[in-house]
Amino acid sequence: MLVASLPQGARIVIYGAGGRGRLLEYTLGERRPDVTVLGYADTFKRGSFGGHVIHAPGELPELLCGDLDRLVVASAHADKIVSALPEAVLPRTVSFDPVTPPLDLRELKGDRLAVVTTRASQAALMNFLNLPLAGEARITAAHLDPAWTLSLWNPYLRGLADQGRIRHHADLDPADFDGAYLAEYGNGHVLEFFNDTRLARVPLCNAGLRARLHNTVLGLKERFGALTVVEFGSIFTVSGGNFSTLAMAEVLSDEDAFTTVNLDEGSLRAARSVCRAYPHVDYFLGTSGEFLDRRLDDIGDIHFACLLHRPCTEPFVAGEFERLAPHIPEGGRLLLGHTGADGIPADLRARAAERGFTTAYRDGSSWILERA
Repeated sequence: MLVASLPQGARIVIYGAGGRGRLLEYTLGERRPDVTVLGYADTFKRGSFGGHVIHAPGELPELLCGDLDRLVVASAHADKIVSALPEAVLPRTVSFDPVTPPLDLRELKGDRLAVVTTRASQAALMNFLNLPLAGEARITAAHLDPAWTLSLWNPYLRGLADQGRIRHHADLDPADFDGAYLAEYGNGHVLEFFNDTRLARVPLCNAGLRARLHNTVLGLKERFGALTVVEFGSIFTVSGGNFSTLAMAEVLSDEDAFTTVNLDEGSLRAARSVCRAYPHVDYFLGTSGEFLDRRLDDIGDIHFACLLHRPCTEPFVAGEFERLAPHIPEGGRLLLGHTGADGIPADLRARAAERGFTTAYRDGSSWILERA
């Protein structure tokens, strides 16, 4: 996200003479050969690194008077660094974090974006204010910490707060925004707090399946109130996080009905483990076919169904779609996963259109349909 958005021909200094700084330099060499690295800066290290001189923080304002276009902080301690940098360089300071969730502008239906952050992610916030990450969108930063903590932010951000570009979440009307980006989406504590704010009603512009599921369920709750959700197959990551089941469990409650269906005991155990804090999750061991035969007629309306266990190119998925479609009410949604490079079969597209479904979202791994 940051690498693609640096100005053409930019001349930069990397703050952080360590592994993350070298990763940034290598990435720029591969993807942005037009960008020139003038050197490094570091709080403690001096001398040279990767063939470049390491500057002290106090030297940065003088560099700014020369050819420096951006100071790129590439460190796990980015927030402490941007809090201590000389004020003169802050308007040109951005942050490189290889695990920051990408922004998906396809979810932004207008031009008003809320970037939701805590003080601990102020380095990520600098990118939205100092780079065109959101294109032509008008950005307002919404901070989740108590209002008084703005006094602890760096002076550049405090100045933007005085201009009204950074405001407390409680002072913002969700109707004023077309999309929201949560800078700390992977932090469970921050996500839980965000879900309790009014801004959680705004479409989430974080890319990735977990964010997509989270956002879809929140939107359906706004539309229907209590939900019935069925998930066939859970998606797991190698690192043990971002379970699709958890993404929905954390925004559903006892008033909703949520069943996850898994083919084998190991997958079911993993889903139980990650969702142990959510007693409202119902687990079914078996195939989707078995579940449909035993329970479908007793469920009634299904507001959201997820078919994640097979590529949608397999004929079996079309049969599941036919069984589920009559149970999805107007405004309800159905997700088919693993769309893959082969795309979606023409006959499945035709079946969906014939039964009154339109595409709500489509990317290389998922296809979300809405009952019109």
